[in-house]
Amino acid sequence: MKNLKSIALVAFATVFGFSSCSNSDDLVNQETEQRTVFFKLNKNASGSRAVGPHVSGNEVTFSNGYLYLVDAKGKIYESVKINPGDGEFDKGVDPKTIGIEKLTTVGVTLDNINAKVTKAYVVGNTILQSGENVNDIFPKAKIKVENIFDETNHGINSDAPLFGEGVLEPVMDASSPFNYKVQVQVKAVSSRLEIGSITAKGAIKDFKVEGIFINNYYTKLGVDGSIISDADVNDNKDVIDNYKEDGGSYSVALKEIIYDYDVSGLGALDKLVCWPDGTNKNRDNKVWGYNFLVATDATKAVSPQIVVRLKDVKVGEAEASTIPYFLTISTLKNGANDLAIEKGYAYRIQDIEFDEGDLHIKPFEKNKNVQVDVTLIEWKSKDIGYELD
Repeated sequence: MKNLKSIALVAFATVFGFSSCSNSDDLVNQETEQRTVFFKLNKNASGSRAVGPHVSGNEVTFSNGYLYLVDAKGKIYESVKINPGDGEFDKGVDPKTIGIEKLTTVGVTLDNINAKVTKAYVVGNTILQSGENVNDIFPKAKIKVENIFDETNHGINSDAPLFGEGVLEPVMDASSPFNYKVQVQVKAVSSRLEIGSITAKGAIKDFKVEGIFINNYYTKLGVDGSIISDADVNDNKDVIDNYKEDGGSYSVALKEIIYDYDVSGLGALDKLVCWPDGTNKNRDNKVWGYNFLVATDATKAVSPQIVVRLKDVKVGEAEASTIPYFLTISTLKNGANDLAIEKGYAYRIQDIEFDEGDLHIKPFEKNKNVQVDVTLIEWKSKDIGYELD
């Protein structure tokens, strides 16, 4: 297997055929003209509950996948299966095959490629059905939110599904032996939301974190980020009983994947700061982390929300509360701007800080925005912000 912090697929195509200024001749040539295309993958230098390390040190493994060459309508003209190991390019089988090690060190030359080909796709770590058009294949490769979770370190799965695409572009350098090139950036189809700690201030004297819930997320998408159904968005709204184990859409199977809940309290409190791990108070080494899917269609992209359920809250000299209180984060901020969620990033909130004015008996009674540190899951980190509702 090949560990890739960032993958760029670079292809060069030499065109063989006749040239003509006639539109009718161009149509004929497009049917008969063929290209020789060279591809190579290049490495770019550039416990319990959902508790694990900040992902900036993690890598994703490209263990297997497919390379597709398609036309403008998604019709597949060539496909190459990418296998684990260093196997040589084998064009005598259908589909053609090559080892990931060979593809990243030597590359592969594909002959007799139809001139209608305009685009390249790379899909990794995903089971794909056979077909003649990627627009049929990709949506059927349903990626579920539980597919991107690593039970070992509670981070992004090292074999998380990967996807990338690129358009063939002409090479303008007359001295170049190639007429076309394409570059594909391959990224995880998912993103990640991390919380480093939760801190009380003001008149609050004590509290426990009973649950952390990611709300407003897609349960499944196509491997290309295509939306399978608008009904695949889980939104638990302001219903109190939804925010507990097996409440609303938070099934037991999704615990530690998209939410955490423990009536005895999560993490450990140290001077009104609740840490994921009380013995390791470091926001790089220990965070609460939850993975989610990101839709390609920006008009239907949803921004994940965070609902924190608190218990035993003590304000001033009053007795500890006997009812739960909620903190709601519905807006993530990147500096002064609202954060535009993209796939392939980890979004870390270093600390959620709240006072008595942020406490509410129902979720979404008032929203809080947060600043977020954004980490590219190739994997580099950047902090973001927030505001409590």
